[in-house]
Amino acid sequence: MQIVISVKTRKYGLPYRRGYLFYGPPGTGKTSLAMALAGHFNLKVCVLSLNMGDMYDSYLSRLFAEIPSRSLVIIEDIDVVTTARDDTDTDKMLSSMSANQVVSLSALLNAIDGIAAAEGRLLVMTTKHLEKLDPALIRPGRCDLQFEFKLTTRDEIYRIFERFYFNVVSKVELPNYARQFADLMPEQILSMAQLQGLLLQHYDRPDALISQTPTWVEETKEQMARDESFRKGKEKKKEAEAKAKAMNAAVAANMKFASEGNKTSGDHDQGDKQKDPSDA
Repeated sequence: MQIVISVKTRKYGLPYRRGYLFYGPPGTGKTSLAMALAGHFNLKVCVLSLNMGDMYDSYLSRLFAEIPSRSLVIIEDIDVVTTARDDTDTDKMLSSMSANQVVSLSALLNAIDGIAAAEGRLLVMTTKHLEKLDPALIRPGRCDLQFEFKLTTRDEIYRIFERFYFNVVSKVELPNYARQFADLMPEQILSMAQLQGLLLQHYDRPDALISQTPTWVEETKEQMARDESFRKGKEKKKEAEAKAKAMNAAVAANMKFASEGNKTSGDHDQGDKQKDPSDA
């Protein structure tokens, strides 16, 4: 990344911009790392949300054109811009599109690296659903590197405990406390943000933290299961609404076409009657 933000990139014939994709579950530090990189390289930060109600193609292009040099652009939840180019089934295609999508994929691609795309910036895109991204969006040249952010491992749980309590617990006792805490935590289920929230509740009481952790883990698992069930139900409802909207539009178009066809046929019949030789 250091060479990308250097003027030396022109020496090698490289475009003075780069794109990165951070993907993984929520709370794993995707946006936090992007902000940290901007601070480390002393870059301006531009955060863009494609879920904004007034975010249309022309507005998106204008925003990208106004990005200052030496900036890091963060586009969160890039998966809201979806396509179904490989789906031959119309219902599948329509259901795969976001009901609230107002920015087209082509406009986004042109803004990222089209003819009018600005140079002197880094682009970080984040997503929780890598499988939903169009291949054109993450091809080399637009997205040069991809980084996966995973849920916490036992070693990470151990080390974050040490970082929180290195001034609270003695150096002799700290490894034992950290080991107890890590043993109580499931692997690859909790995010770093969830762990930080728990540790902040007991930032000066490691004994209370360890005694209450089993209950917290069970309650958190139950809440995560409820959230997942709600999310799936919401997605199904959105897909059903998109299908219904598309079907209504198709029916209206067919009715209009049939009406225009009947009118044209009637006009032809009237003209034939006027030209009928038997009437002469």
